[in-house]
Amino acid sequence: MPATASSQAGRVAAMLETQQLGKLMGAGLLTVGEVFYAMPASETLAYNRIVADVAAARRFVTIQAAINAAQADRNDYVMVGQSTYTLAADVTVNKARLHLIGLATVGRLPLLSCTADFNLVVTKEGVELAGIDIAGSGTTNKYCLEINVSALAIGAMVVRDCTIRSGATSAGICEVRLVDFTAIPRVLFKNCILGQAGTAHPDNVVLQEAGAGGATALLIFEDCQFHHKAAAAGDQFVTLVTASGQCFFRRCLFNNNSSTAMTLGVVSIDARQAMFDNCAAFGCTGLVTTSKGLVAPGGIGNAVTAANVFNPALAVDGAATVAVDT
Repeated sequence: MPATASSQAGRVAAMLETQQLGKLMGAGLLTVGEVFYAMPASETLAYNRIVADVAAARRFVTIQAAINAAQADRNDYVMVGQSTYTLAADVTVNKARLHLIGLATVGRLPLLSCTADFNLVVTKEGVELAGIDIAGSGTTNKYCLEINVSALAIGAMVVRDCTIRSGATSAGICEVRLVDFTAIPRVLFKNCILGQAGTAHPDNVVLQEAGAGGATALLIFEDCQFHHKAAAAGDQFVTLVTASGQCFFRRCLFNNNSSTAMTLGVVSIDARQAMFDNCAAFGCTGLVTTSKGLVAPGGIGNAVTAANVFNPALAVDGAATVAVDT
């Protein structure tokens, strides 16, 4: 049967699309990665299924071994099976454009149990972390997730659908530490739960940016929850150390589950600006000082004073403020 004009056009379009994809892949702009699995043998049922279905070169019993087998700049995936991984050393994500994805079961995420000072450390750009529970299991573990990308790099980093919490009670503790992301123009946290409100943390911050970033760096939190149990008024949810760059909070919740109210939820050193869009805060006198933060619903800039926080849901024109619930 002769081909119709529409079918011929469809074949031509498909051929052109294939050619274009080939050009992108040949130029290194588009890659199709391989999939690797991490699953401890102790998870007998799931492990046996992976052994039966996955080649030995692509399945491992530790997360680090699976990362080591992957290649950089290929968009490889490391699928982390549901289990508890007690860290005896840092798990280091040292492959650019690697995706570390948790395979969750009902009500459970894969758990990285951080002991002593062993943590999940990201040292390359373009990395995605998703669906993983990262928890400090001791009282002295300093960090659970550390981002330290100091080499020149191009590409955003994404952390999504993760729970990051520490049980530490020592001073100077935080769940996430941004050591250096000067080389990364964007770091996005999406739909994450950061911190925990069950144990008081002296001098603890949920997230601390320790000299990281640069003039063009953007640190973005969307639909995230920050939980804390302040031991003193000087504790805070977030500390921004770098003097340049910007930090955006969109639709975030800040919850201090303590009878001790924080003076400020977000502390910004020097002139770095923190911007809040449709956020809510509990248990702090204010989110950020006027000179260090803005709320901009509808493109209108509004200062967030130490005494109150602007609620864009109540006044789009920026005229009204509401006191923070303490």
